[in-house]
Amino acid sequence: MLPRWLEWLIVIAIPIGLFAILYPAVQLTRNPKGPGGQRIPSDLPVEANRVRHPSGLSIVAPKNWDLAPDFGPDTPFLSIGPRGIPGRRLKSLLLIEGCDEPTLDRFAKTHFQGQPAFDRTEIVRHDTFDDPAWSTYELYLEREGQWWHLKFGTTDELKELPPMIKKYLETVEFPQRAN
Repeated sequence: MLPRWLEWLIVIAIPIGLFAILYPAVQLTRNPKGPGGQRIPSDLPVEANRVRHPSGLSIVAPKNWDLAPDFGPDTPFLSIGPRGIPGRRLKSLLLIEGCDEPTLDRFAKTHFQGQPAFDRTEIVRHDTFDDPAWSTYELYLEREGQWWHLKFGTTDELKELPPMIKKYLETVEFPQRAN
């Protein structure tokens, strides 16, 4: 039979040992940049959150969404997504890129920022046991002879673009072409 003080020492040592082992693992699941972002934002765009590319391309990012690395100053490209657990799959993604003239036969005519555009919403993958759904909204438009591709993707099965995402897309500012 163990002495009573040794029993108490063991009872105290077990939780302390578990804490010492598990605490670093729990800390890894936190994003050092701050709290996570919502998959589909609920707050209206705030101009102070505008992110910019050196080319002049910019968009207002939703609260707690982060800018992904770009391809350098010569390639106009922005990609933002909700902050999440490092190393995990993104829950949403919004990207803007310059592109060549697209094939638009599967797109509907629409208007974006008062200009003609082409869009579509598509469920790319349905939800399965171990893999979430993935839906995309794509929009193509031409500005000053340059074609642009705007894309929103999320882990929901969407049949149309959420109104709040549309408000964020409307904040896109395209670079001015050099004359």
